[in-house]
Amino acid sequence: PYCVTFFDPSESGKRIISIACGDSHTLFVSDIGSLWACGSNAFGELGIGSNQDSARPQSVQIEVARKGHSCLSQVKVRSAAAGQYLSACIGDIEGGDNAVAFTWGNGMCGALGHGNEEDVDRPKRVARLQGTWHAHQIAIGDHHMLCVADCREDALPDYHSMDSDGSLSAGSPVGQK
Repeated sequence: PYCVTFFDPSESGKRIISIACGDSHTLFVSDIGSLWACGSNAFGELGIGSNQDSARPQSVQIEVARKGHSCLSQVKVRSAAAGQYLSACIGDIEGGDNAVAFTWGNGMCGALGHGNEEDVDRPKRVARLQGTWHAHQIAIGDHHMLCVADCREDALPDYHSMDSDGSLSAGSPVGQK
């Protein structure tokens, strides 16, 4: 065992409450919901906006545009998961009331859930889990992931009629629970 001391744990927001280990990278979640990453970064699995490996933990910035707001909102991370070359987290968007899933890294086989096989080097919100979905848990394998979420409305979207960005096509039906 080796004690990883990349900052003073007495500083606010610098106390690590959970860790997720992938094949060659590690994610750290702090007590105030910040996310840190280090290790191999061949497919952007660190989420730092590049493919540069990092021997020391780097801060992972997660910002999203909220509907009806002109500025970006910060995300407070609840939990993180790491796989072979991909990563994910569940977080609360500032001012929102649903926990949201974000994924990044190797998109092979559609593993990131973004409707394509593209690699992503920054956390990206999973479009199909937007809106009324509240994410509870996320788990990752080598080339796949699973998110447990519940719908906060009586009507569920018909995913066969969704566009790649997660929006419903015009005139598409909505299935019932």
